[in-house]
Amino acid sequence: MIPVSSPLASFAGAPCPHCGGTTTIEKHRALRWTCGVCCGPIVPADVPGLARSNAELASLVRAKRTRAIAFGWTAGMVVFVMSSLFALGLGALLLLVAWLPAAILGGIGVVAFVMGMAMRGRARKNDDVAQTDLEAAWESVAHEVLRARGGELTAKELAQVMRTTEPHAETMLTALSVNDRARIDVGDDAELRYSAHLAAPAPLVRVADDVVQTEHDETRADPPRAMERERR
Repeated sequence: MIPVSSPLASFAGAPCPHCGGTTTIEKHRALRWTCGVCCGPIVPADVPGLARSNAELASLVRAKRTRAIAFGWTAGMVVFVMSSLFALGLGALLLLVAWLPAAILGGIGVVAFVMGMAMRGRARKNDDVAQTDLEAAWESVAHEVLRARGGELTAKELAQVMRTTEPHAETMLTALSVNDRARIDVGDDAELRYSAHLAAPAPLVRVADDVVQTEHDETRADPPRAMERERR
């Protein structure tokens, strides 16, 4: 469970990336944390002075939209499965007195059940997509926390800062290290510590020498053309 004592908690971080409000945040079964004003999914980060880039906003919006689509498919599945059970049950009752209506109702029930199972597959697929987008948003904020802290950070410390569980924090840090966005070190107490991986600066390119060498080669190859270019 999320380590808080109440379903409402103060948002000690940046304003909501959706509405810009700074208010309470609420626990959500599918989206983890949502804004108390606009109900948009957010990623908490209790780090004083953390400059949030809101790079996670696009992933959060996709996660919310895809989750709503999954809910719609789930509702459709429930309707079709209930209709299927009703048609099959009524067909079974009519089977003793009229086989043709019973067969028709049985066929309708089977078709409705198949459509319900298809909708169930669509709902699961959209749930998986929403979960992927949600994880991408949390990993983005976790990387910002690592960069803001500067030093090393354990999974337990990250879990407290981002109001999540320690296994989830460990999963995020592992994903960042796999994507070369975090570095793993082993402390003296054999505990894994993570820090932001800073990319090496790009090598300097000496363009001026190449240009001078090219002009020198052109002068030797075509002196009249070089003289004309100098006059210009």
